[in-house]
Amino acid sequence: MSVARNLVACAVLCAGLVFAGAGAIAADEPGGDSDIRPTQRGLWHDIRCLGVMRSMLGEAGCAIGGNSLLVAGSTAFTRYAPGLERGYQKTHPDIHMTFGGGNALAGIIAVQRRAIDIAVVARDLVPHEYSIDTQLYLIGKDAIGIAVNPANPVDGITFAQAAAIFRGEIRDWAAVGGTPGPIHVFTRAANSATLQSLEDLLLAGEDISGSAKTFPDAVALGKAITDDPQGVGFLALHDAQSGGRLLKINGVPMERETILSGRYPISRPLYLLAGADAGPAVRDFIAFVTSPNGQGLMETNGAIRVR
Repeated sequence: MSVARNLVACAVLCAGLVFAGAGAIAADEPGGDSDIRPTQRGLWHDIRCLGVMRSMLGEAGCAIGGNSLLVAGSTAFTRYAPGLERGYQKTHPDIHMTFGGGNALAGIIAVQRRAIDIAVVARDLVPHEYSIDTQLYLIGKDAIGIAVNPANPVDGITFAQAAAIFRGEIRDWAAVGGTPGPIHVFTRAANSATLQSLEDLLLAGEDISGSAKTFPDAVALGKAITDDPQGVGFLALHDAQSGGRLLKINGVPMERETILSGRYPISRPLYLLAGADAGPAVRDFIAFVTSPNGQGLMETNGAIRVR
């Protein structure tokens, strides 16, 4: 299985790799994709490797089509994939599923190039990513809250202030209406999907401040915030009870209603993207994820159900 997963990740990279020459849409150009990090741009290769990768996937026992599904894209899906796979295979035990990583843009292109069956996209598509050959399905929403010590007098900050705090540009609570004193920024490990989401949603793809103190998981980070009157950190929706008090952002609290309406600004949709002419296995899996059972599993694992 590990070999198959690695090959899927390679397939996503191959499919999502675009020419860096003239005409390519760079991540930092208007209309570009914020899901691409500067460190990833050096990985771009010719999409001719797709034919080779499809062959490799077949040899690994996970050929595209028939009784197999290849799903890849945003790492935001990592939390939900195992539960959905188990739930789906209760009624479809003959379907072999393989989940890989990558990023949203690579997944989108992989579906368009038929390198994978389903792409996971944790953001809205930009105009040039829509195609008559693909179909998008909303499967949930989630969000990230900015947490402070319960004794902190600050009730809320703006989106811009939050970004400046986590970039290390605002370093004293007095700058956002709090008691004068240094701001202690707490973060998660570099491989944390929540950190990656924060950097995409709040910091426009930039890295969090290098002076931030790192914690291994949400529980440890939440405890640090609870113990430090000057601490500030971030918690995913499913970890919001780990510790601290969540700030309002632009005057809006992080709540189910504000996330669903899009009013809470540090939130994102979760989509599945598939070919418009996708086969029965793909259609059945998407039908399951959007069914009451599938939505219940999404909710159990921390997302807000949308159906």
